[in-house]
Amino acid sequence: MIPNSEKVTLDYLRAELGVPVYVVPPKAAALPYVRVHRVGGDMRNIVTDAPLLIIGCYASDPYDAAELANRAREAMFSARGTWVGRTWIRWWEEVGGPSFFPDPDIDATRYQFTGILTVATNTV
Repeated sequence: MIPNSEKVTLDYLRAELGVPVYVVPPKAAALPYVRVHRVGGDMRNIVTDAPLLIIGCYASDPYDAAELANRAREAMFSARGTWVGRTWIRWWEEVGGPSFFPDPDIDATRYQFTGILTVATNTV
């Protein structure tokens, strides 16, 4: 069974960062928080899914948002070779490092980064 990579990442980052992590944040979400969403990727083979993820980090000012992005980035690199529930994270490969990416729909600062989370499909 193919694991839900957004949920795996959400669970992992919640435990590592100690801040709320969402796929779809509530309109009145308290800052700071992290948003995870899959924007592509592929099945590398029958036992490996490799989703492309965007991880957005929101805070009240640019310094806090950048710091949260760096903490989340470090956490994703540390996820290599770990279990999240019944899902084995094989690897994290960064595609684009943290960048300032304003969100005109909310009153917060966002930094985001992208990467490929390689997960085993034969462990859930």
